[in-house]
Amino acid sequence: MNNNRIQEEVPQSFHHEEIHEAINELKTFWDEVNQYGQGPKYEEMSLKLSQFRSLLANHFVEEQFFLLSLIKRGARINQAQYGQILEEHTVFLERLADDIERLESGTHRFRNWASVWDEFDDIIDQIAVHEVAEQDMITAAVEFQDEQIQRQ
Repeated sequence: MNNNRIQEEVPQSFHHEEIHEAINELKTFWDEVNQYGQGPKYEEMSLKLSQFRSLLANHFVEEQFFLLSLIKRGARINQAQYGQILEEHTVFLERLADDIERLESGTHRFRNWASVWDEFDDIIDQIAVHEVAEQDMITAAVEFQDEQIQRQ
């Protein structure tokens, strides 16, 4: 497998730097609110989570287009795994939307400010596992495609 080829073909958003930066900004905001006793800031956190959700939604759309382009070019992608990846995209976005709604509700349906971060941190952990599985699927698909090209 030529790993450089994968990097050349992968859309820029697939490299995750922008997502990592957004996560770090959210963590910094949350830490500063805690450190300086300025909080809780539910409304501001909902805005920041909403921006993150939009970034993530765009990322997922680009991933889906990339995966479809691989399929159209003849790459073999495990259909069950592909379906799971797409389902997880929906679940992550729905969870974030629910969290945003909870933050905006005025009743603050989180137990406390710390539980806001606990929920977000759990989503991030699950997204990290998801992204590794997705990258493994893409790598396998590109390797298969390379093997087919070499046989021709």
